[in-house]
Formats: sequence, C-alpha cells, structure tokens
Amino acid sequence: MSPSQDVVELILKDHRIAGDLLGQLRSGTETVRSHALHEFADLYVAHVSAEESEVYPELTRYEGIDQEVIERGVAAHEEGAEALLDLFEAHAGAPHAWDDRLDELVAAVTEYTRETEGTLLVDTRESVTRACRVRLGAAFAEERCRQLRARCGDIDNVRRYVSG
Repeated sequence: MSPSQDVVELILKDHRIAGDLLGQLRSGTETVRSHALHEFADLYVAHVSAEESEVYPELTRYEGIDQEVIERGVAAHEEGAEALLDLFEAHAGAPHAWDDRLDELVAAVTEYTRETEGTLLVDTRESVTRACRVRLGAAFAEERCRQLRARCGDIDNVRRYVSG
C-alpha cells in the first residue's frame, strides 16, 4: 500500500485541509464562508469520529502511546465541537459574533493539532508497526467516508456530538 494509507499520513492530511478551510472562514466572502463552514464541519466531525472509534481504541494497546494524550485528544475534540457549534449559531443568528467565535474555533483546533502532531502522531510512528498503521489507516478512512456520506457536520449532528 502507498504511504498515503498510513493512518498518521491520513490524519496529517486532514489537519492541512482543516487549516485551509479555517483560512477560508476568516477571509472569504459570505458565500465562501458559508460553504467552508459546512465543509469544515463535515470534515471535523468525520475526522474526530473516525479517530475516536477506529484509531484511539487500538492505540491504547501500545506501551509507547501515552494514554493521557489520547484522553486529552478526546477532550480537545469536544472543545472543538463546542466551538464549532458556537460558530454555527453565530453564523445563523448573530453575525456580529462571527469573528470572536471563529477565533475560539481556530484556537481549539490549533491547540489540538499542535499536541496531536507533536506527541501522539510521533509516538504512533515510533511504537506502531507500519502494517498496523496501514490497517488503522484503512479503518480510519472507511469510517471517515461513512461519516461524510451521512453529512455528519450538519448542525443537529454537531449538537448531538456536543451533548454526548
């Protein structure tokens, strides 16, 4: 399989796409921002759902993976989802709050990305065999695609994710 099927590479690719979409949310026209918000929401919910259901449970089995980092990852997912929901609500009902809510989302996603890339993904490369990373990549990609097909970033789904 190609390196692009390695779960680490797939997660990094999503992080780059999310960063691009956050840039569009900051600088685009109203139409561009609306489209980017829905695209970001779909990507975010699909990404975190796939990590939590397919990747994190497997990584808990490895000695070289700090369990607290995984727990902080889940908490960061929740924080990001709350910020995303706040942005949706600002977009729908209080446009004057858009910039503040967007700053909160960017901060939450940036912190999560920084920690994940600086610890969990490094540890995964060092502690998990390539074959296992490819297997995890396939499971991650399959769940991510399933979520995207279901339009998982719909505001009602984000609300359900936030409420547990």
